[in-house]
Amino acid sequence: MNTFSRWRLGAASIALGLALAVPPALAKSAEPHRHSTPVKAKTAHSGTKARKAVPHKGHTSRKAAKKAKAKHHQTGVASWYGGRFHGRRTASGERYSKFAMTAAHKTIPFGTWVEVTALRTGRSVKVRINDRGPYVRGRVIDLSRTSARKLGVHGVARVRLSWPVAAPKS
Repeated sequence: MNTFSRWRLGAASIALGLALAVPPALAKSAEPHRHSTPVKAKTAHSGTKARKAVPHKGHTSRKAAKKAKAKHHQTGVASWYGGRFHGRRTASGERYSKFAMTAAHKTIPFGTWVEVTALRTGRSVKVRINDRGPYVRGRVIDLSRTSARKLGVHGVARVRLSWPVAAPKS
């Protein structure tokens, strides 16, 4: 057995030992969730049998729960970009238009509609994320020129972002 084979064998046994040792904090509990309610199901022979616990739904309907899907929020400083970037390709591959209602964000997925609200004026606009940025420390979003003007931003402004939102009606 050569040195490399011994090393591979040793590394494999260490990896196996680590995989088998599960810390108690990560071990899955066999108890049902504390908000779970056991459900009885009728069987064909008119008896009942216990089914596993399902999460308690409370008083909300399925439709209401779907509508109340968790939104993401972020507050910070917004700026705008236009001029020299007009017509160039964005990170998503489309051409940037300073006249479109678009924006750049560091992490929100491309194509996501975001509602941007200016904290000072209370105005809000919906923009579509199509680029990455801003590349200035402390800023959370770069707006296109048109979206910044509709929001009342002429330089930088404190804003609140909420997403996902429905696309605006044409």
